[in-house]
Amino acid sequence: MNSKPHISQYKDKADVKLIEFDSGKKVYLIGTAHVSNYSADLVTEISNEIKPDAIAIELDKKRYQVLKNKSNFENLDIIKILKNKETFFFIGHLLLSSFQKKISDKVGVKPGLEFKRAIDYVEKNKPLAQNKPCKLHLIDRSIEVTLKRAWRSAGFWGQLKLISSLLFVSEKEQDIDEKVIEDLKNENEFSQIVKELANTLPTIKEALIDERDIYLAGGIQNIKEQVAVVVVGAGHVPGIQQALNKPITEDQLRKLDLTPKVNILWKLVPWLIPLAIIALFLFGFLSGNVEESKTALWGWVIANGGLSAIGCIIALAHPMTIIVAFLAAPITSLNPTVGAGMVTALVQIFFARPRVIDFVNIQENASKINKWWSNRLTKVLMVFVFSSVGSAIGTLVAFPMLAKIFPN
Repeated sequence: MNSKPHISQYKDKADVKLIEFDSGKKVYLIGTAHVSNYSADLVTEISNEIKPDAIAIELDKKRYQVLKNKSNFENLDIIKILKNKETFFFIGHLLLSSFQKKISDKVGVKPGLEFKRAIDYVEKNKPLAQNKPCKLHLIDRSIEVTLKRAWRSAGFWGQLKLISSLLFVSEKEQDIDEKVIEDLKNENEFSQIVKELANTLPTIKEALIDERDIYLAGGIQNIKEQVAVVVVGAGHVPGIQQALNKPITEDQLRKLDLTPKVNILWKLVPWLIPLAIIALFLFGFLSGNVEESKTALWGWVIANGGLSAIGCIIALAHPMTIIVAFLAAPITSLNPTVGAGMVTALVQIFFARPRVIDFVNIQENASKINKWWSNRLTKVLMVFVFSSVGSAIGTLVAFPMLAKIFPN
């Protein structure tokens, strides 16, 4: 594949591009809205008209299984999420999926209906030219890799900005209908949205859109069949066309499949701060500044434990969770391997175990802020976050008290 393919609009279909490669392979690229009846009907129409040898869709194996089995959050292992330190990552994923569900409920279209139509075609039809089944290709990158690359590249403030924007995006949701969704497929409209995302959260935009444009283009490039229909979100179409201008190597795709490693300096910081604080206390007691050291120690305990406990109170945690927060935070803040949020969340689970109904309703409840306090599962998440933030603020508040350890 030494030259770029020829790309043109297919007939009068504004949402369908015909990509012709030098090898003779033809790809009909359909840009869809993920909650649109029109997009779903267009996939059926083009598939029946073209009768392709293969259909490729913007899904990975995990999302394909979810779509096929209609599974959701019922089998969620919340303790595993806590232990793997993926709580903030999971909250972002939960808010994003709950927002998509609200929009799909509003317009009366299930998310991924266009992919379901493509899968149905593969399962029910055979191409005319060959006596073999139409092949299905899943050409998107793993959802875990994509979200982790976006999450880790965002940084702490970017993560907070993303979560807050997802929490309060529902204020604009009443203005969204199917016409608005179809309008978003317009290249100018979508370009403006992408531009705003790039200005606000550039690293997230790179992982969610730019990298996947290249990954999807690589999947299209590697399709072996001569006639294929490819179904992707309309927002990826311009980037895919641009990426196909030059060959995409296997090395490029392998690099895009890697989860970025945490910088070694960031790994050291959680250890250096506790060690410095412990050393400071030891210095105070051994140097004879006993009273000042005792005062600083009590300040440390009250600031860390008190603010962590206040975080649990805000989350309306179980009384025992609040007590444990006060007792554990001053200790866990000196132990990088176990945070205050981990301890308080596990205690909250023990005394107010999430019910089956909480798992079933978590996606719907997550889209309404007031429901976070009534769902036991989301309450665990709040306990984790608020107690962790409280302990972190407590550490900052206590630092001026630690300075009193030094002799005047």
